[in-house]
Amino acid sequence: MNSKFIWQDTDLRNMTWQDSAFSSLLSEVNLLRGKLLGRLSLFGFKEQSDFMLNALTEETVHSSAIEGERLNSDSVRSSVAKQLGLEYEGLPKTDHYTEGVVQVMVNATRHFDESINKERLFRWHSALFPTGHSGMYKITVGNWRQGEELCRWYRGLWEGRKFTTKHHRATRFRK
Repeated sequence: MNSKFIWQDTDLRNMTWQDSAFSSLLSEVNLLRGKLLGRLSLFGFKEQSDFMLNALTEETVHSSAIEGERLNSDSVRSSVAKQLGLEYEGLPKTDHYTEGVVQVMVNATRHFDESINKERLFRWHSALFPTGHSGMYKITVGNWRQGEELCRWYRGLWEGRKFTTKHHRATRFRK
């Protein structure tokens, strides 16, 4: 795999990895996370809240950028502050899409130790599409796809010096 991200690999179904290498890296990340949380505990509530606000804002903005979504940092910050119960003056109101993305990110980080079952996945999906539409198209929200419709998406990518659009189609879901 020569891609920067896993989803860019054209042979994703046949992807393999070495458990020992992955486990080692994951252990190192958990150790560093524990050290960071230990250091944070030395600070007061305000400093901890500011850190969480900044970290979640950056994580949300950058994670969305990976998917090609450019979110306004101030809107994300406003939504994160609201989700964490923090009061910050002068931040703009957010749209329903930003609110949904932030709700999913806050849930994922606060409850990282919980499994991702279908109920949780469906709640995330409902948060991302509260109107039941993706753009102008009505979609099934908070459930598996219904009927025979295929999941399709288009992705604009910079390849070399030109912008290309790639069409992707998911396989049919089998229960």
